[in-house]
Amino acid sequence: MNSEEKLDRIMSKLDAIETSVGNLETSVGNLETSVGNLETSVGNLETSVGNLETSMISLEADVSVLKTDVAALKVDVAQNTKDISAINLRLENEIRRDISVIAEGHLNLDRRLRDANKTGTEFEMLSIRVGSLEARVNTLEKKKHSRKIK
Repeated sequence: MNSEEKLDRIMSKLDAIETSVGNLETSVGNLETSVGNLETSVGNLETSVGNLETSMISLEADVSVLKTDVAALKVDVAQNTKDISAINLRLENEIRRDISVIAEGHLNLDRRLRDANKTGTEFEMLSIRVGSLEARVNTLEKKKHSRKIK
């Protein structure tokens, strides 16, 4: 092998190395682009995670407020239950008894009214009867008086 052949061989190997280095540079460029895209994606992911953390903090605060509100509602419900029990107890013990007393008084008033009406009706019947009897007495007296005249 002479020097020219050796040189051609070396040149061809250098060309191959040059091609490989070019491919390697392209690959490194693509890798750098991919790493840049990955860094952008990681940045976006970090932003999303930050937003998610902020949302979680807000959600935790809302849940805390809800817990406070539910606790207040439980207190209100317990108080309302006590109030309703007190109202029911008063209804049973006082108001129903008072209604019974009023109903009994109403029955007595109704009975008195019927008795008073009955007495008034009897008085009217007696007045009519007395009037009728007076008329008969007057008629009889007239007849008696007219017989005496004859």
